[in-house]
Amino acid sequence: MSLATTSPESSSCSDSLMPINPTSSLQCYTYDLELMHHFSTETCFTLSDPDDHFNHLWQIVIPKDAFFCDYLRDGLLSLSAIHFVSCYPDKNNPYLTLAITHQNTAISSYRRTLGKITPANCSTLFAFSAITIIFALSFPQLPGSAQLGSPVEEFANVLLLIHGAGAILNTSREWIKQGELGVYLQSDLGRPENVPPNIHNALDYLQRLNEAETYDDQVKKLYSSILSHLMVCYQRMMANPKRRGLSLVWALYIEPAYVPLIKGKQPMALLILAHYIVSLDMESRWWSRGWAAQIIPDVSRMLGDEWQHAMHWPMEWVKTSDNAAGFNAPETNALVYNWS
Repeated sequence: MSLATTSPESSSCSDSLMPINPTSSLQCYTYDLELMHHFSTETCFTLSDPDDHFNHLWQIVIPKDAFFCDYLRDGLLSLSAIHFVSCYPDKNNPYLTLAITHQNTAISSYRRTLGKITPANCSTLFAFSAITIIFALSFPQLPGSAQLGSPVEEFANVLLLIHGAGAILNTSREWIKQGELGVYLQSDLGRPENVPPNIHNALDYLQRLNEAETYDDQVKKLYSSILSHLMVCYQRMMANPKRRGLSLVWALYIEPAYVPLIKGKQPMALLILAHYIVSLDMESRWWSRGWAAQIIPDVSRMLGDEWQHAMHWPMEWVKTSDNAAGFNAPETNALVYNWS
């Protein structure tokens, strides 16, 4: 059955895609056409608000660039497939396998290009890095995927991937600014007064706690910087309510030394993560949904009673949020995606 156009960001996708049985190149070609149609009529509208100019980038500009770039084309097909799976969270959905196949193919070609970033290819590399981040965020939440560790450990690996994408941005920022995707690098920084008092107070409390409880001066400085970036993250989100993905800016610029502190279950590192993950939940999109409901209770369990006084705001968010707890559930014969 062909895909039918639906209203943007209506969480309902078309009735179904064709069953996968890719035994011939013609069938594979047909599946790809179906996925590209799904991307251009549905998925692209979930990556920005319907009435903003970023829709043009995802519906027109980036697919046009994909005509001439193998890894970007496979990335779009992968994103389309995984979006379809998110609309139909069935553990036996064969399009999860198709999403992984396209993403693996794209990553192989993408890596060969990373060592030769130029003005000609920087925009496609930037677009594909965004696709990879969305894939990494959404994949662990889908039925049929397997989590290799706790939600906190899983997200620490996602942070490493996002931070790697930031390296591309740092290398080619000025080139990207000159192209059509340059608008993505523009946003109102906002002001501290834009941030609601409950968020402002929670982050200020963490800063004071860091000053009092972190005895290593270098680590204390690291946490303080990360918390300052987190405040700016919330400022950006409040000043640009229609922009999607601004919560990810924080992850692009955190210092690499922060991730091992999360994996080492250091209390302040975990507290910062719990306060950040709410911003991702605020995006309220299929690719961000579910992480807060898993990570915040996981952090609370790891910290124990001693640190619960600093978990009040994120725990209240989880209790009052209407966002779904994610699509994933314990599965047998689950698929594992290798991020290495």
